[in-house]
Amino acid sequence: MVPLTLYDITIIGHLGYDIVSVDNSVKHKCRGGAAYYSAVGASTITNNIAIISSLGINDSSFKDFLKKKGFETKFIKLCDHNSSEFVLSYKSSDFNNRTVNSNYGCGEEISFTDVNIKSISSKYFYISAAPLIKQVQWINELRELCVDRFRIAIDTEESFLLTEDKEKIEYLMNNCGFLFLNKRKKHLIEKISTINRLLYIVKKGKEGADVYCGNKLIASTTAPTTELVDSTASGDILGGSFMALLSKGNSIHKAIKIAVKIASQSITHYGVEHLLKDNNE
Repeated sequence: MVPLTLYDITIIGHLGYDIVSVDNSVKHKCRGGAAYYSAVGASTITNNIAIISSLGINDSSFKDFLKKKGFETKFIKLCDHNSSEFVLSYKSSDFNNRTVNSNYGCGEEISFTDVNIKSISSKYFYISAAPLIKQVQWINELRELCVDRFRIAIDTEESFLLTEDKEKIEYLMNNCGFLFLNKRKKHLIEKISTINRLLYIVKKGKEGADVYCGNKLIASTTAPTTELVDSTASGDILGGSFMALLSKGNSIHKAIKIAVKIASQSITHYGVEHLLKDNNE
């Protein structure tokens, strides 16, 4: 029997393309999707990363690009539908807020049923930002395969902020060990009784980040001052790098400090390719 590869982190979520608009003017189109950005963040710490996702069959070059950069791509499915595409609209007066129009395309088909999950051994499974209903599906699939909740991390997106389905929110909280959210979403979970079993990370943009265990603040760091060019990926970069740092045995205090610095570096260019290394580096 061939021994399993133990990945430091396995990232689940959307790959596709981002179209960034500022003040109704398109600035650039680039490789994107929360899974891509999270994986790039993780890759600043480790080259032992697997991605579970899907791409349109005409975008096999994206998969080839990821493989060249050192990611495990055998769990990325090529589909007949178009790849996911996201239009992110900002106002130059407030880069901390945005509107997102999503066309998930073949991203709707991402599922653990498409891969032999039993062939994946991973220190952590990171569910990147996605609609709440998809995250519940992926959590169900992981838990049915007896993945321990404390090896599961979840990042949240705008629909988490808007949802009134407290049952689904509580379900996520009860079935993961780490939850990432921005400061506008923090109030949604503070009064849920099982919060004391959860470690959650509050992303605060240019103000840095806080880490809580239940309602107790256990770590906090400020962000370095940098020139803001494009903040699209910063939250995903923070989440991916933080979990990768934990996979390497770093303390929570050290991990959040380094992850915020990496996220701050991500905003100094359009896209995130400036953070990537070639596989042979």
